[in-house]
This record gives sequence, structure tokens and C-alpha cells, in this order.
Amino acid sequence: MLNLRLNRYVTAVALLMAASIFNNSAGTLQAQELVKYRHVKQRTVHIVDGALAQEHAKNLKSLGCDVTLSKRLLYYDLTYQCEEWHEVNFETHEQTHKWISLLSSLGFEVGHFH
Repeated sequence: MLNLRLNRYVTAVALLMAASIFNNSAGTLQAQELVKYRHVKQRTVHIVDGALAQEHAKNLKSLGCDVTLSKRLLYYDLTYQCEEWHEVNFETHEQTHKWISLLSSLGFEVGHFH
């Protein structure tokens, strides 16, 4: 179950980062929805696929998390933590709530502001 959420997370993080870069760099766009997130408590997940573990680590780092990836005998330990608040802007309420649901399902503390 956790690996399924992490797989959806890989795709979603790429979209989140694209939305963040687009909304923060386009001078004419005015984002109306703000999501703040953090993951104060350190969390470790086990991932069997090395490429997938590397991709998850990269995406978590791009969200501003501290990440450690350790190879074990049969799997990788991916440990992450994001103590400071980070934020991203979205144009629509629908996008915002998709991200709130995703980040919450991964254990992030999330705030939503207009």
C-alpha cells in the first residue's frame, strides 16, 4: 500500500514542481491558492527498486526535504524529513485539494490559504 502511494507520489511531485516553477516565475499569473507543507517527524520507507528509490529521493529533495538513501541487502531505506514549512501556489481549488490529499496521505502536515 505504501509503495503504491509512493508510486503515485513520484508522478505527482513532478507535476507539483512544474506548477510551482510556472506559478512563481510567470509574472502575469496571480496564484490564488497557497499550500504550505512540512514533515517534522523523520520517516523511513523500504523500496526494493533502486531506480524508483533514487527517483523518490530526488523528488523529496526538490520539495525541500532532507533525504537519506541507504542500500540494504534486499531493499533501500529512504528516510526523509522536512522540518521547515515550504509553500507552493496553485491557480485552482481543484489542484490545491489534490495536493493536500496527496501530501496528507504521505504524512505531511498541510495548510491551505487563499
